[in-house]
Amino acid sequence: ATSVVEFAEKFRANTDRVWKEMGDVEATVADARNAYLDHRFEDCARDMEDAENMVSQIGRDAIKLKDAALMWVFITEWLAVFGVSMISAFMLWTVMVRRRFYREVSETKYRSI
Repeated sequence: ATSVVEFAEKFRANTDRVWKEMGDVEATVADARNAYLDHRFEDCARDMEDAENMVSQIGRDAIKLKDAALMWVFITEWLAVFGVSMISAFMLWTVMVRRRFYREVSETKYRSI
C-alpha cells in the first residue's frame, strides 16, 4: 500500500488520511505485540486480525486515490490526442477535398531556341 500511496503523491494527491490510517495500523500492531508479550494471546490474535482488516481497507483506499489522481492525466492525454486528430483531419480535408492549396500542374509548351 505504501508504494501505491507514494506513487499517488507524485501526482499531488492528498494522502494525509491514508498515512494517518497507516499510523493507526502501527499502533494496533504495537498493542498486539504488547498483548503477546503479556501472554494475552486471544487479544493479540484479535488485534492482529483488526490490523489485517485495516491494511486491506488502506489498500483499497490507496487504489481509489491513485485512480482519482491519474484520471486527470488520462483526460489530458485524451484531449491532446483528440485535438491533434481534429487538426490533422482538418488539414487533410483542406488539402485533399477542398484543394485550396493543392492544384494540378498546368501544361507548358516546349519551344526551341
